[in-house]
Amino acid sequence: MRFTTPSSTLIGILVATLAVTAIIGCHSYAPNAGHEIVLVKKPIFFGHGGVDPDPVKTGRTYAAISTDGIDVNMQPQKFDVELPDTMTKDGVPITFHAIMVLKVTDSVTLIKSFGPDWYSNNLEEPFRTMVRQAVRKRGMNETAISTTALDEIDNEIHDQLLIFIKAKSLPVELVTMTVGRANPPDSVKNQRIETATQEQRIQTEQQMKLAEDQRALAETSRAKADNAYREAMGLSPQQFIQLETVKMQREVCGEHILDTHDHPVLDPVWKLYGRAIERAGPTATLLEWDDNIPSFDEVHAEALKANRFLLAAETAMRSGVEVGEEAHV
Repeated sequence: MRFTTPSSTLIGILVATLAVTAIIGCHSYAPNAGHEIVLVKKPIFFGHGGVDPDPVKTGRTYAAISTDGIDVNMQPQKFDVELPDTMTKDGVPITFHAIMVLKVTDSVTLIKSFGPDWYSNNLEEPFRTMVRQAVRKRGMNETAISTTALDEIDNEIHDQLLIFIKAKSLPVELVTMTVGRANPPDSVKNQRIETATQEQRIQTEQQMKLAEDQRALAETSRAKADNAYREAMGLSPQQFIQLETVKMQREVCGEHILDTHDHPVLDPVWKLYGRAIERAGPTATLLEWDDNIPSFDEVHAEALKANRFLLAAETAMRSGVEVGEEAHV
């Protein structure tokens, strides 16, 4: 028995088969926001290939399985370059970190003329060369310390990049370019720290000498003023010293100290006593206690204090130390 399939059924099967094959053998492309997809056609058997003049900007597009889709970021992109051991004018190797921000203006022309690796193949090495040449014109101190020099380097490289991009017909826009602060070798850093320490030491010594000179001038001026006062008042040197002693006693003791002879001697009185025997020399001392008589041991302890001042006065006469410092009550 022989069966014959209607032509319409065969046609339907063929159409379905072709549809499935078309779906399975296709690529779909849907770019993200701020991106475009450039389609590069590569015929398998016949036809002309090449870059599609219309990039995929939004939505989803289907292309033949032999067609490649190249994603192009249309937003500003930052490219970092590290340049170690870049020689300065004075032969010091320093490290630079440079940043360049570029924005693609025509994705189709970029891929058609320069390919997906357009930056590394066309801009990266010229950018490094521009930075090195700019640094070689300046010394280490200028590039590592002076911000004015860095601004000059930025402006110089920025202008060179604009000229290079235009001459190369690269469809990109230079948004910004910055060369960071130079990083000198550790040995140079240590030397600079040592130099700064020495400079600070010199400044400190100069300030100390200035203070000593000012103090000497002040003491000389005070001595001249004291002598002029003594002569104007008609005082002898001894009388003037006695007057100054009274002033010092007033500073130590205040205006008045009432001693009722019924309690231990106050510290200001001991200080005054020390000043007196410092100037008059060791002399006999009477310690009175007229009321609220304490025990003998307490009175004896007060007398021993006076004895320590007398001994301190003798020592001070030999060593030049003030009694108030030597005798500790």
